[in-house]
Amino acid sequence: MAQLTQTTRQHLAALAPVQPTGLKMRQAHLTQAQAAKYDFHRLLHHLVRELETDIVMEYLLEAEQ
Repeated sequence: MAQLTQTTRQHLAALAPVQPTGLKMRQAHLTQAQAAKYDFHRLLHHLVRELETDIVMEYLLEAEQ
């Protein structure tokens, strides 16, 4: 679990060394069972899909107003 956390932080640091204004952050907490069940790339893909869904929903809400 510690290795997965470290790897995740390294990948996130490489993606956005400086956080631009207006960027939203999201967190997910994994259990030991979840971490053992999925590899890092599959977990990252799942998080990206959730973020994409959040962005689309926010866009639709703004478009309605």
